[in-house]
Amino acid sequence: MVAGKDVCIFYSKTNGCRYGLECTKAHRIPSRSKVVVIKNMYLYPRNDPESVLSKDAVQIHLDLFYEDWFSEMSVKYGAVRMLAIASNISPQLLGNIYIEFEEERAALRCMEEIGKRYYCGKRIVVELGNCYRISDGVCTDHEKDLCAKGERCGFIHVAKATASLVEELLASQRLLYTQIGSMGKNRPDERNITSQANWVEGSLRDGNRIENYHADRRRLESQENAKRSKRMPTGRMEKHRWSDGSPRSGMNYYRRN
Repeated sequence: MVAGKDVCIFYSKTNGCRYGLECTKAHRIPSRSKVVVIKNMYLYPRNDPESVLSKDAVQIHLDLFYEDWFSEMSVKYGAVRMLAIASNISPQLLGNIYIEFEEERAALRCMEEIGKRYYCGKRIVVELGNCYRISDGVCTDHEKDLCAKGERCGFIHVAKATASLVEELLASQRLLYTQIGSMGKNRPDERNITSQANWVEGSLRDGNRIENYHADRRRLESQENAKRSKRMPTGRMEKHRWSDGSPRSGMNYYRRN
């Protein structure tokens, strides 16, 4: 922290400030935290002026992205308390993913490993969160549909994943860590990540929404491919996958170049 400066309230709660390096207040860099912030990672279709997805398809797109990230973070690094994706259009918050772990060591390991990945040819920008919990940076007015600043607000506007999906992911996580705890382990064994990921996916398949899950995925991909195919060669959006070969459940994402 810079001596003699007041702390920037926005950066201290969201890891983002509209003024950036020009801010007259101090931007604190934490050395430990339970929160990880992955910056500008998700292009929310609702914020994409070129998006051709229907309202239902946008929700499916968000849900699939949320599920993929929650599952990978939980299985590979440790129990996730909360995951939030910012729907703001302000540059400092656009596409940010906020992950709150149960333990600091899980957050540190996540930051170190995610920071080695590349996406769209660029190294992923990831930081430890300044806030003690994600909810500290969430816009309370937006949660009540009262925010007058809209998506340009300096606090986090959370893109809402389907509530039943979030509940099922948390339930699957509890089952996973209960099983691991019964074997005397604190977190997933790295040697068994793949099998545990399959176990989590299997537990989700036992839920109520599985009968529609794969149909939703196919419908979304079909809708994207059919409507975007003519735009792809000259458009501003291109289809990408993880450059390190990480499994993304067969889902393609579109990012701005």
